[in-house]
Amino acid sequence: MKLTADCHMHSQFSCDSDEPIDSLCSAAVAMGLNVIAVTDHVDYYRNDHCYDYFRPFEYFEAIEAARKKYDGQLKILSGIEFSEPYRYAEEWKAYAGIKFDFMMGSVHQVAGYFISESLLLDKYGVEGVYEQYFAAMLENVRAGGFDTLAHLDFPKRYIPKIDHIPYLEDILRELVRNNIALEINTSSLRKGMDETIPSAETLRAYRAMGGKRVTLGSDAHKAKDIATGFEAAGKMLDVIGGLTPGYFEKRRFIQEI
Repeated sequence: MKLTADCHMHSQFSCDSDEPIDSLCSAAVAMGLNVIAVTDHVDYYRNDHCYDYFRPFEYFEAIEAARKKYDGQLKILSGIEFSEPYRYAEEWKAYAGIKFDFMMGSVHQVAGYFISESLLLDKYGVEGVYEQYFAAMLENVRAGGFDTLAHLDFPKRYIPKIDHIPYLEDILRELVRNNIALEINTSSLRKGMDETIPSAETLRAYRAMGGKRVTLGSDAHKAKDIATGFEAAGKMLDVIGGLTPGYFEKRRFIQEI
C-alpha cells in the first residue's frame, strides 16, 4: 500500500528543529504526499530545554500562510506532540481547548531524565529503564484524551531492545478502550534500525486486541526526512493486514486508503 499522509514532523516551533513550515510543505509536495500534520513539541518538564517553548499563535499564523500557498496541492493539518499529558493535567486541558486538528500524546521523560540520558541508564539499567518508561506509558493511555499514541517503544532508539515489553497488553487494551490510534513511527528506519516503532509483532498484538486505527509518522525534524521509511511501512501493513492507516482532521479520524 502507498502511504501519502505523514502525521508526525517538527518545525521551527519545536525546540529541537529549525525547519520552516514552508520548507516541510515544499518537500512534502515534491515527494507526492497528500497530507501532512505539523506536530510540534509541547513540553512542561521544567528541567528540559524545551520547557514551555511552543508558541501557538505564531505557529497558527505559519500554518495558515502555508495553507494559502499550497491550497490544492497539500492538506496541511495543525497538531502537537504533548509530552506526558497525564502529568500536566492543567496545561493539557488548556491545549485541548485550542482547535488543533491532531493531538498526539507521548512519553519522553521518566524519573527526572530524558530517555536518552546516560544517567538514567546508569541508575536503572536497561530493564529498569523499560519498566519506568512503560509504566509511564500505561498511565498516559489510561488518562487518554489525545488522538494518537506516539512512538510506543521509543527507548529502543537509544538503548538495546528487550524481549518482553512491560505492560504491553494493558497499554494496547487501554488504547482500544479509549479509542486512541497507534502511531507507526518510521524514524527508527532512518536511524539504521530494522523495524518500525512499534514493531510488526506489536502491531499484530494491537490488531488482536481489536485495534485498527494507525497513523504514520516520520518524526522528521528536517524536510529531507519527511516520509522516510514509508515504502517499507506500507509493505509491512500489507503483510499484517487488518489495520487502517489514516489521519486526524478537526480531531476526527479519516481513513487514508
